[in-house]
Amino acid sequence: GINAEYMGKVKSMESLLWVIFRDFLFFLLGYYVVRGGIVGIDWLVMRRMNKLRKKVLLLVFGSGGHTGEMISMLEHHDFKKYSRLIFVRSEDDYNSESRVYNFLDSKGDKIDFSKIDWIRIPRSRQVKQSYFTSIFTTLYSILVTYFKLLLNAKVDVAIVNGPGVCVPVVYSLLLNKLLLINISTKIVYVETFSRVRRLSLSGKLLYYIVDRFVVHWPELAKAYPRARYYGQLI
Repeated sequence: GINAEYMGKVKSMESLLWVIFRDFLFFLLGYYVVRGGIVGIDWLVMRRMNKLRKKVLLLVFGSGGHTGEMISMLEHHDFKKYSRLIFVRSEDDYNSESRVYNFLDSKGDKIDFSKIDWIRIPRSRQVKQSYFTSIFTTLYSILVTYFKLLLNAKVDVAIVNGPGVCVPVVYSLLLNKLLLINISTKIVYVETFSRVRRLSLSGKLLYYIVDRFVVHWPELAKAYPRARYYGQLI
């Protein structure tokens, strides 16, 4: 009796969350239509303007070793070709910002720090958090992340790697694509270096929806057809 009652509450909660999420999508779609975003001539004008402007790059820094991996991959990256840089970290990550600035200083490229915007988002899942409760924290993180990204410039290229903090970012960018707000965003996911034979949970969640899925080991590329192996990038 207790288990049946508990499962009934869980199903009711899941139904409520689905209704909220569905209505949220309809609200965004209606808002965008009212603004005149889905109009042929406006779309063509914006497309021409996008070709002329410099690009916007988004990077996700997942704290600890994940931030270290991202920094290593960006060692020879040219940041000057972007008009804006959007860096994302979790709200409780207090080390990544200083590490990133130290890295950029060491590159000697004289990057204009004023074009860097940091977005701080809630974690979708804490260490040792149950998968059931992480459903709700992930939904909350997606909502917060989406609105924070919506207030920023349109993202042209997003590069993310293994940590869970990248999941709400990718889903938010995907939602912008589905709503035709920014269909040109290219999302590149790089699996964490420690994954040799099996994907991480983040990799499994994002495998089919990113534009390019990159791995560090040939064994992973053989096991997952959509994965691309370019050698070890760090």
